[in-house]
Formats: sequence, structure tokens, C-alpha cells
Amino acid sequence: MALDLTTLTGAGCTLDAGGWELQRERIRRLQEHVLGVEDDGDVLRIRFDDGVDDGLVDDFVATEGVCCGFLSLGYDGRDRVLRITSDDQQRWDVVRGFAAVFPRRAARRARATATG
Repeated sequence: MALDLTTLTGAGCTLDAGGWELQRERIRRLQEHVLGVEDDGDVLRIRFDDGVDDGLVDDFVATEGVCCGFLSLGYDGRDRVLRITSDDQQRWDVVRGFAAVFPRRAARRARATATG
């Protein structure tokens, strides 16, 4: 189940209300393109479909990098994989929180197709 983005606030985030609204809109748009989420414990990888707007991912990464300086984010546009981690073990819960922000839509679609 996806988080309710209208009530979501960032743990340790420094965005103001207007910045948060813009970032939530980026997240909403990116969610439509999530193929899968891999959690390796301290690194989260989010794989997008080929319809994702790389510029939108870049804006998301740049914004998170500024407002949540404890995060380390990188995007591989060729493979369409967003990597999120933190050197601060105390913040790994925030890293893992992105798994709920970007749910595994493709898996749900596959199950719905198989059972429908």
C-alpha cells in the first residue's frame, strides 16, 4: 500500500511547505513508473520503466540531496535505477522508508493480471 502523500512529511527534511508540495508531486509522477524496489539493507534501489522522465528523476535526486543531506542518491539513466543510501546508520530507516514511498507497482499489476 502506498503512503498518503498528502500527509507525508520528511524525517529530517529541511524543505518548506512549498518545496514539500513540489517534491510530493514529483513522487506522485515517478510512482507511475516504478517497476521494482530492491532493499539490500543499507541500499535501496528503485527501478523505473522506460517511460520515466529522467529530468524528473534528476529533479527528485537534486531536491532530496539538498534537503536531506544525510542521504546519498544516484541515478543511472541507462538502467533507470535510482540508488538511495546513507553513511549514517541511524538514518537507514529513512532510506527504507522510500520503499513505501515507491511501491512495487509492477508486482501488483502482474498479480492482478494473473488473477483477473
